[in-house]
Amino acid sequence: MLISGLFILVGFIYILNRIFFWKNTRKNETKILSDIGRSDRHINTFHFLELGILGVIATFISFIIMCSFIYFQLLDGSSLLLLSGICFLFGFIIFIICLKPSNYQLTIKQGAPGKSIFVRNLYYYRKFIVLTFIQLMIITILLYFVIGSISTTSSLTSDTNLGSYIYNAISFSLLLIMVVSVILAVITVAESNTSFLTLRQTEMLTLRDIGWKWKTIQRLYLKETATWTACSIFLGTILGICLFVITFEFTLFMTLIALLISVVLYGIVLITSYFVISKQIHSSRIFL
Repeated sequence: MLISGLFILVGFIYILNRIFFWKNTRKNETKILSDIGRSDRHINTFHFLELGILGVIATFISFIIMCSFIYFQLLDGSSLLLLSGICFLFGFIIFIICLKPSNYQLTIKQGAPGKSIFVRNLYYYRKFIVLTFIQLMIITILLYFVIGSISTTSSLTSDTNLGSYIYNAISFSLLLIMVVSVILAVITVAESNTSFLTLRQTEMLTLRDIGWKWKTIQRLYLKETATWTACSIFLGTILGICLFVITFEFTLFMTLIALLISVVLYGIVLITSYFVISKQIHSSRIFL
């Protein structure tokens, strides 16, 4: 239940984060609709229909995948009821969010802490990275707890046939959660960086006009991403170790596993960020 709860929370934060960037990157379109006479109700309905269609398609694909798992006896029929409840909950959340006006205007504040420009940028754009920060932190906790659960369950149940059966029954689901969590982390970082840099194209133009080279701008953005993702993964590792110690017991081996998970996940995040930022910088050079 704890692992399932963490995974559902990761999915929920992902949806919030995606809609947040989606509404920000489409502010110009929303303004045009408003200028030509569309009311807020019509604009919200338009957004809800667009997200609703995507949600229906995603739900349909999820049901097909779930039915295939049930057919191969990897899950039981009650999983469909759980999927239906989660889809209904997420659909209701999307409906509520779409009703909220997309009024996300950045305000210039004096006295941001830090003297370096990348520290000021992190402070200035903090609300654009907070959801991704939390999601990456929870994914780190989830990965460590899943691996710890698999290792502990194997050591506790491998002595008997019943224990081996229980371990084999849950190991597939846990490994599937772990793989999907890593994929979701990569997708989240890629989408967040893409949307974030799209919103900062004016800043790129300003830095270029005052003499910055494109390579320097790219290093700045990569340094920003590397800083807050490192803090997120580090905090997730600490919380994951604490949660594991409370649930099971402290072992030096699992501590080393936690460090390994952190390094591997951080490496995946950095590689993903590098390619996404490089692509966005290249696109901005062509556009600008």
